[in-house]
Amino acid sequence: MRRVSRITVSLLLLGLALWFLDWGELKVALLRISPAMFCLAILVAWLQFVVMGLRWHELVRRIAPLSLWEHMRHFFRATFLNTLTPANLGGDLYRFLSIKAHATGSVDLLVVLLRERIVGLLGSALFALSCLAVLFLSRPPEVEHAQGLFGLAAAVLSVVAVGILLLPALLGPAGRVGFVRSRSWLSSPLEKLQDATRYSSLGEFALITGLSLLAFLIWAATVWLVARNLDIGISWPALGTIVILVELARLVPISAQGIGVREGAYAYLFSLLGHSSESGFALGTLSYLALSCALLLSGGVGWLMKSTAETKAGNPSSPPSQPPEEQDDQGTSEPPTNPTVGA
Repeated sequence: MRRVSRITVSLLLLGLALWFLDWGELKVALLRISPAMFCLAILVAWLQFVVMGLRWHELVRRIAPLSLWEHMRHFFRATFLNTLTPANLGGDLYRFLSIKAHATGSVDLLVVLLRERIVGLLGSALFALSCLAVLFLSRPPEVEHAQGLFGLAAAVLSVVAVGILLLPALLGPAGRVGFVRSRSWLSSPLEKLQDATRYSSLGEFALITGLSLLAFLIWAATVWLVARNLDIGISWPALGTIVILVELARLVPISAQGIGVREGAYAYLFSLLGHSSESGFALGTLSYLALSCALLLSGGVGWLMKSTAETKAGNPSSPPSQPPEEQDDQGTSEPPTNPTVGA
């Protein structure tokens, strides 16, 4: 029932947006995209999943010592399943079930999945704050149209980033409070949340965060490619900020996969920046269409990797077997004709 209601909300939001938009201008904007550029956008969008797969491997390899190939295979298949379930829960469930047998424990695996969500949120906040910093320093024309919006976004994202960075230091004292410590239903989840925010070293934290930032940069580059093909003149930092704001907005669980929310958000934010709502709606629609195709591509790559692994398992490379030694009439093996001295 909840899924039906979310699909209904998505259809209502899309219908509402189309009601207010100029259909003629929207059609012109959508038809500007070239097939070659759209295929390039799909490929670039898929590259972010490669980076995210590498991040997943770094996060999980200590508790599930599988090869990089295996972790990437599971990640690509899980990414495809995200198209069928809300909030990427299908992919998380698939990874949990497929890796659980190889992990040190189910709880450890759940902690890693939670850590992936936390570092993803931190990466999105840091990427948007970087774009906003460049935006305020360079002061392109878009800043004059939406100073209030960008200022509010900077304040909220700063609180989110600082909160995540300080979370390990805050959770420790909270777990030692007598009221919490005496109640296992509070202390145990708090302890696991603290584990999800810890890293073995500063280098590990820098690597995981860097991969998150690179994944968001690739997604922003995908949207930029589509915007360039649509002849939308918008500065890179403004577009990068919009990309993250829309990604955060579509996480609100009121629609199916954020459909309707994301396109409407692009149309609204573009209108605030002095661009046409139609160009924003077209950009959002085509960018997420490219993302959907990249998700399907990930499923195909995951299937090919699985088939390749099964082929190798079915035909292991092993040295040719030695012919059995000839038996004499008494059933004993003949000794070698030239035994090595001292063997």
